[in-house]
Amino acid sequence: MPSISVVDTGIQMRPYVTVPATHGGKIYFIFFDAKNGVLVWNISENSYTHLSVTMPATPLHERAVLSRFDKKGSKVELNVLWADDSFIVHESILEVDLSELSVSITDVLTRDVGLPDTEGWLSFFYYPNKLVMFPNVEDLIIVDWIDGDSRTISDLGRILLRNYHVYPSNKGFVDLSDTSFLFGIHYSGEPLKRFDLSAGDWTNISYPSGTNAGGSPRPSIGNMAIFNKHSETWICGCNGAVRDTLNDILFINQDFAVSFRLDCTSITGWSDACDPFGGFQVLGKDTDGYLHMLVSYNRRLSETDPNKQNDIRLFYVIFDTSGNIISSTNIYSTTNYELLIPGQFASTWCTKALFDTVRKKVYLYLTEWDPNDNLWLKLGTLDVSDVNWNEVNKDLWILV
Repeated sequence: MPSISVVDTGIQMRPYVTVPATHGGKIYFIFFDAKNGVLVWNISENSYTHLSVTMPATPLHERAVLSRFDKKGSKVELNVLWADDSFIVHESILEVDLSELSVSITDVLTRDVGLPDTEGWLSFFYYPNKLVMFPNVEDLIIVDWIDGDSRTISDLGRILLRNYHVYPSNKGFVDLSDTSFLFGIHYSGEPLKRFDLSAGDWTNISYPSGTNAGGSPRPSIGNMAIFNKHSETWICGCNGAVRDTLNDILFINQDFAVSFRLDCTSITGWSDACDPFGGFQVLGKDTDGYLHMLVSYNRRLSETDPNKQNDIRLFYVIFDTSGNIISSTNIYSTTNYELLIPGQFASTWCTKALFDTVRKKVYLYLTEWDPNDNLWLKLGTLDVSDVNWNEVNKDLWILV
């Protein structure tokens, strides 16, 4: 059975950008958030270095999204988008030198895209063709990052449901005529939605009978599952973030219909509350055709102090494409407020785990969110060498 080893860095960080690199025969994993700088994880030598970054302006929050990256010699260049505390959005080149273990950052473009002057739920997601989404409580702002053109779908939160925050995600399907992505509203019991970017409209996704979905739709939780040269592709999604609710994981096909679901009570054994807010990563498929997944579930129950006494467990789950749970094993636990892994509730497309197909290990961050609102970074190495792998999920970073 796969097992995980965890190193506590003692560093506060919430990685939004994760990028792998190799240099000098060594494997590196680079983490970045806009407020807490860069962490370079030298996987080969089991060491890490925290590098502070002097940002061109004061970041509004930790969130950042990667638009591209490249490696030139010992230097890794990352183009990252982030917002400052004046609500201006920056595209910057973050250069990390793996030989010198140094970092620099330079702005290449800034835009005032009409963000509201409130932090609120502000987040952003990068799409093909340089389209960027900026949701807030009521509106969805869509910007063509190259020419600066923008359009606003106004009052979306009010139209959909009583001024509740709208959530886009980085998970969707793109063809010549259509770009659609998974979408949600922060309101308990609502279904996930398909948002058609071209038409600017949405449709509810129909959940199978018996689905546990008591939380609010959180389309950014989890990753996509891509196999068999993309002929088997699912968007994975779920509800969550509401106490005393059960929330299953859904596998959604290219027609935005649910192919199957994973019953949360079968994974955790909990019958009162299961919240996948902390994230999940579908890892791959074994030679028996079973899928493997890592998921952070929180037994989020009502209590006098809602920030304490949580029961949070990291499960390694094996399942089939009919939704049957073959096995579920608790491999890590904490009683902190939350355990965030790649695929956590505010992930972007570049928030991924790294699968090393040679050593049969998966590298990922674990961020423990404590009751004092501190985010403590840990480094996890998942040993999957006893699995007979047939295919690795193409939505991960993959080292071959």
